[in-house]
Amino acid sequence: MLKENCPDGVDYKVIRTADKRIEYCTACESCAVKKGSCVIKDDMPEIIREIILCDRLLFLTPVYFSGAPASLKALIDRTQVLYNAPELTKNLPAKKAYLLGVGGSREYADQFTGLTSSLKYLLRSINAKMTEKLFFPDTDALKGDFSESQKDALRDFISKIFEE
Repeated sequence: MLKENCPDGVDYKVIRTADKRIEYCTACESCAVKKGSCVIKDDMPEIIREIILCDRLLFLTPVYFSGAPASLKALIDRTQVLYNAPELTKNLPAKKAYLLGVGGSREYADQFTGLTSSLKYLLRSINAKMTEKLFFPDTDALKGDFSESQKDALRDFISKIFEE
């Protein structure tokens, strides 16, 4: 649905964290000492570069036990390199961020709180603000078939991403 609603001429890149090699942060503090350089050799330098260069971020993610899946959480943790090197991001223009979270279980209080809390600190370190959030709980019950009102909410959400 994102692709079919993307205006002509808009360039975007999809990064599927599950398809990337993102090792876990070991809290070695090397990025604090080396100011922006991580000792782990994986796909994160490319991802960090994309994060720095983009003007919008869209997170489409399932939610497991109120939090991000392991691959997204690893990415969030590895952006510690940006937190420890604020000179790399201090002059970044403001970015917009969007979050679409889906939770398989029946709706419960704070179902998406862990995810939003983790993302908040990543966004802060790259001068981004969460512009819009959309959550769909109880998606296991849908068996892949969203209601018309959910589809309308999704179309509205997607249109806001591409607004100037």
